[in-house]
Amino acid sequence: IIILKVKSNILNRLKSDKSKIIVNKMIAKILLKTSRRTDIVAHLGDGKFAMLLKHTDRIGAMKTSERLADMISNSSMYIEDNELEIQIVIGISELTINSEQMESIINCIYDELEKAEVEGALYKIYEGE
Repeated sequence: IIILKVKSNILNRLKSDKSKIIVNKMIAKILLKTSRRTDIVAHLGDGKFAMLLKHTDRIGAMKTSERLADMISNSSMYIEDNELEIQIVIGISELTINSEQMESIINCIYDELEKAEVEGALYKIYEGE
């Protein structure tokens, strides 16, 4: 699973909720275009999105993350009379667990998102306990 979000400094530059919705729609369209039939794409709220990559290993998830970041950052978007370059951070984890642990795993991936943003990394991988 990969979970991504727009970097906070980009979202903070947007003045209106409408602008944030437009950015989220643009990201959702890119995720849907690049996903495979077996992938599951979801909006988790607060500008976070998830892709469940059913037939992908960690290396494939890293490549997918790099491709998504490239596609999103290269998409021209004009909001509030300014060109906006969207930058994202991504958390990655392999899922080999049962559903009771899922909420805990998602929260840990959220933590990895924050670490990636602070460190200036594109993505961080949650290794599990």
